Amino acid sequence: MAIEIISGEQARESLQGNQTARWPSRQVGDRLYPVATPIAAPRFSIQLDDRVFCIGSCFAREIGEALTRLDFNVLSSFDDLPKSVYRKRRDVTMFNKYNVASIYNELYWAFHPETYCHDQVLIETSSGQLQDYQLTGAGYTDESVAVKRFREAFNCAFQQIKQADLVVLTLGLSEVWFDKQTGLYLNMAVSKALLKRYPDRFQLHVFDYEQTLSFLDDIYRLLDANLKPGFRVLITVSPIPLNATFRQQDVLLANAYSKAVLRSAVERFVSDKSNVNYFPSYEFVTLSNPTLVWREDDYRHVDRSFIDYIMSNVLAQFMASTPELVEANALAKARSLYQGNFFTEATAVLAPFIYAKDVKPSRELRILWAAIRLHVHGKYKTLLLDGLIHLRKRADNTPLQLFFELINRFRKLSASTYVGYAEHWDGEYLTGWACCLRKRESIKVKVIVNNRVIMTVKAELPRDDVAAIRGNDHLRCGFRIPLSKEKVANHAVKIVFADNGLELGNSPLRFSEATVSQFGSG
Repeated sequence: MAIEIISGEQARESLQGNQTARWPSRQVGDRLYPVATPIAAPRFSIQLDDRVFCIGSCFAREIGEALTRLDFNVLSSFDDLPKSVYRKRRDVTMFNKYNVASIYNELYWAFHPETYCHDQVLIETSSGQLQDYQLTGAGYTDESVAVKRFREAFNCAFQQIKQADLVVLTLGLSEVWFDKQTGLYLNMAVSKALLKRYPDRFQLHVFDYEQTLSFLDDIYRLLDANLKPGFRVLITVSPIPLNATFRQQDVLLANAYSKAVLRSAVERFVSDKSNVNYFPSYEFVTLSNPTLVWREDDYRHVDRSFIDYIMSNVLAQFMASTPELVEANALAKARSLYQGNFFTEATAVLAPFIYAKDVKPSRELRILWAAIRLHVHGKYKTLLLDGLIHLRKRADNTPLQLFFELINRFRKLSASTYVGYAEHWDGEYLTGWACCLRKRESIKVKVIVNNRVIMTVKAELPRDDVAAIRGNDHLRCGFRIPLSKEKVANHAVKIVFADNGLELGNSPLRFSEATVSQFGSG
């Protein structure tokens, strides 16, 4: 069945009058390369005082954080849920809803709390503890009292949606687990242990277009019946791909099917609702240069700078245009281009603001301009981008002075993520350990004597004692560096992280001739 029927004459007129109707070419490609800029075609407006509730996968959490940085009141941010020694995840991750069915379940319990029953949701493990597969499943296992207390607090927190003016929905998966005993679709994949304990209880359902659309219609009916008049919905398909598929096929194919089903169902869903709008985060991500989009550590999670660009661009289309909003959108785009090393393109975005005669650009914009012109790379670039988001506007100092101040401030701050210790020199070898808490791979250290780097080595020897404290991701963090007595005698030996030049604990080591002589000759 067609989702839209247009007369031939109207179709031709639409093509002629729509500046975005034709695919960008290499000659006119600034709307596609290196950053895609799809147009949302707004049906309603958004105000800064709108209260926002974000529902969906981890991408929804990222959108919520981006909107918070843009000074919106985001109701779906919670950091005060009951704590547990068994729960390692942040509170915000407990709100991830990965499919349309689990979104519907949570909304129904929020609007009809009297229908919620622990027996529907909580599943007992072989140890007698409980898991909630409407939340994180095996990601949070605890005793009965603690799990029930957490679930009740979660239900109350989710009821904040009743105050929302704007609901943001992000749709993630089409592979959905089903519990035959309760008749409920689940939010998370069932663990092997639970499948063994409850054989024939669970199934994997691969949703099609009709089933997805049916749940979307049910979700809308819940919102329409329970939110105040004038509520609006922004809906998108999460660009974050499947981590793995449970189907007998390539995950690349399974992901393409999943996103295609969600995207086509959303197109039909929004077609007849004036208060529901699609915003093209999926197209922003999938059509842009990958080096701008993904975090450095994987190809699945979108870089925060790019999410800021998506949301600032969307808001620029949905909100009344102001000089501040126009600049914020340009700043976010330039920040993302800078992150991907597209310096020329980033310069072109910021230049109109820098050289404008009648408008003074913000300090954040001028500092980023200075960074681009200086081509700051590596770790300092990441620290700078983080700092620009939270930079306090100050009346003193020039942008360039503030830029270097920011670099120095975050250079010191980075010490908290780089940890290590220069332990002992036995006359031949210097031993110790070094790791970066934000990286899984082994890192390098440098040996400096008389202000000269004499050696660079990788700290990759196993250190069970460090792993016991820092985690198994940092097992291979030890080093054993050959150092002759001639190199250390009467010298201060510095051991520093190769990434940033910060010294390890117990560095520098100083060795007098008397100390060296204790190890004998040779």
